[in-house]
Amino acid sequence: HYLAYSSSLLSTEQYQAHVLIQLSRDELLSAYSRLQWQLFGIVVLMLLLTLAAALWSARSISQPLIALAQAAQRIGRGEPMALPKEGSVAETQQLASTLYTMQEAIAKREATLLHQSRHDRLTNLPNRLSAVEDIEQLVAKAYPFTLLRFSINDFRDINDTFGYELGDHLLVALGQCLQQLPAPTHKAYRLDGDELMLLIRQAHLLDNQREEMMTLISEPIRLDQSMITPSLSAGEVSYPEHGNSARLLLRRSDIALDQARRHRYLHMRYQDGQDEQHLRQLMLIRDLQKAVDNNELWMAYQPKVDTSTGRVCQFEALMRWRHPTLGFVPPDEFIELAERSGNIGLLSDWMLSHVCEQLQHWKQAGRHLSVAINLSASDVTDSKLALHLHELLESYGLTPDQLAVEVTESAVMQDVEAATRTLLALSDMGLKIAVDDYGTGYSSLAQLKRLPVNELKIDKSFVLKLDSQEEDQTIVRSTIEMGHNLGVRIVAEGVENRATADLLKHLHCDYLQGYWISKPMPAQDVAPWLDAFEPINFAPPLMPSH
Repeated sequence: HYLAYSSSLLSTEQYQAHVLIQLSRDELLSAYSRLQWQLFGIVVLMLLLTLAAALWSARSISQPLIALAQAAQRIGRGEPMALPKEGSVAETQQLASTLYTMQEAIAKREATLLHQSRHDRLTNLPNRLSAVEDIEQLVAKAYPFTLLRFSINDFRDINDTFGYELGDHLLVALGQCLQQLPAPTHKAYRLDGDELMLLIRQAHLLDNQREEMMTLISEPIRLDQSMITPSLSAGEVSYPEHGNSARLLLRRSDIALDQARRHRYLHMRYQDGQDEQHLRQLMLIRDLQKAVDNNELWMAYQPKVDTSTGRVCQFEALMRWRHPTLGFVPPDEFIELAERSGNIGLLSDWMLSHVCEQLQHWKQAGRHLSVAINLSASDVTDSKLALHLHELLESYGLTPDQLAVEVTESAVMQDVEAATRTLLALSDMGLKIAVDDYGTGYSSLAQLKRLPVNELKIDKSFVLKLDSQEEDQTIVRSTIEMGHNLGVRIVAEGVENRATADLLKHLHCDYLQGYWISKPMPAQDVAPWLDAFEPINFAPPLMPSH
């Protein structure tokens, strides 16, 4: 444990002297030990300082990056986020600035998309979605209000005549006019096509308020170099009287507007029961295909009598429908719905095949009968109808004289040129053509004489009270005379009594049809009825007294 040092001091032959120095090792190294601990302390301190500096440097970089990452995630979720703009590193500052710019662009784009999703691009009016939201909010707060829904009459004709661009300008001008209406108007919307709507914070509109609004929005509008006076129809509903939801109120406002348009009224307020009728119509339209597939349709046949012989000359085929849940559906109802919904072709095809098949059965039974079928407006303008009928006649072995067609004058007048081409083709085949419900439309004999018409059927509204109404007698007499002058035979439908039949015979009407002769009957009853039918002997004309 000691350190020794030896050194020779004297060395002779007689004497030698040495010196020995010893030092304790612990005492000797004690000074170095203190220095060692000082150096260790310095190294540890430097390590700690270096670690602290590294941690601070990493934290100064990572914290802004973590904050930016969290901000980016919240931006991705569409949440608002205040981005950190300050940073210790230029790159993080640039990244934060980029994310901040991106957030502003996303927010601006979302605001634009939100506006576009709730506004009409053409008129910039709030759209249907916005209307639904606003209505639901008012309903939730139980605030009474009125919806006034508008439609431009004959808007398609305006587009066809003046062009779609002018039609768009008209919608924009009307939208601006609606937005400028005075109180109590709350908000204007464009729902669909030419339909606009006002939300009015008032439970009921007074007549003078409604008239004032209709007058303001019906004033002439200058478009380009033209002045156009819009013709409008309006449907009205109120909350809470007519419904307690946006869906129900909008549907009923559409029903009221549809009633106003169909009857060419300026305004129509929703009436109780119209919604149930609307739902019934939707059910019937939906079930038309099932009616054909499930044999729910059947044909009834009503005879016509020739006044010159008193014998049956023809039957008219009339379609009937017995719905499985609604029961008997009036033909005027479901045929009109088929025309409006575009399903009339479905019924027409079924009718033509069914009638031709029935005529074949009668022919095979030795009865050569003639049946008149009714054509719709779409049928009479179908360029392929003549070919289709020709194929049916050949397929069932029928002759043209066994089939006649009836078409209403209103159907012909919808497209006179197309109807004329179709009727001429049918006439060339040898089919007789009759114009039904004559006197109820806008045509005249001068227009009809250009068509290949063989018969005119006087509408039953002029015949039902013919024996007691002198005005109807005058109309019927003049129609018969003018028809005969044009070489057209006259049929009177709606003959309900003997007096009317005799009077029509004396007025030289050619054919009679009505309940007095027979109600429409199913096909299986025609043969027995014909066997039991006795020719009609009309009463002789009264001799004038002297």
